[in-house]
Amino acid sequence: MKTLIFGSGSDIAQALIPMLDGEVVQITHDDCDVRNGFKMEHLLIQHIPEVIVNCAGVYRGGSIDFANKQEIDVNFWGSYNISYCASKYCPAAIIVHIASDAGLCGKPDKVVYAASKAAVISLVRSQAAAGCPVYAVAPTLTNTKMTAKYIIDPDKVLQPHDVAVEIKNCVDGKYEFGAIVTWGDGNASIIR
Repeated sequence: MKTLIFGSGSDIAQALIPMLDGEVVQITHDDCDVRNGFKMEHLLIQHIPEVIVNCAGVYRGGSIDFANKQEIDVNFWGSYNISYCASKYCPAAIIVHIASDAGLCGKPDKVVYAASKAAVISLVRSQAAAGCPVYAVAPTLTNTKMTAKYIIDPDKVLQPHDVAVEIKNCVDGKYEFGAIVTWGDGNASIIR
């Protein structure tokens, strides 16, 4: 099985890679900015993956006064580009997008980020309703380079390995298409 991972330099992607079977193609931001649909089309045609994992993401945080367009562009439009191009060039590919619990409940200190991740969750639900093999993994705060400055006690948040295990469960078909995997009491749970 061939897996294409966007945002492969992320801590979550690096935790996932050793868990995957078959060929893994790592796509960093330097290889392809997920906002670039043309480049994405080229990569999907070149590789024709059976699995696509989207770990590309941006977090800036802040209230509505500090809106960051890059969060919408990378988090939502990047996810859209991946899903759109996959539907054209490898429609049977399993897609797993990284969302966030902020997209499920909103966060006053993460307004644009939460909205961008809510859009990813809606994209996944809509695609799954159309029969596409797509999932979202929506972790709570996770101990990564991107979030390190916001974490007081790294032992009390998710670790990249925790998130990677649930991505692997999606890839392995342990959940129905359209599943949104999130964490409530420290354990993963599925919502639809």
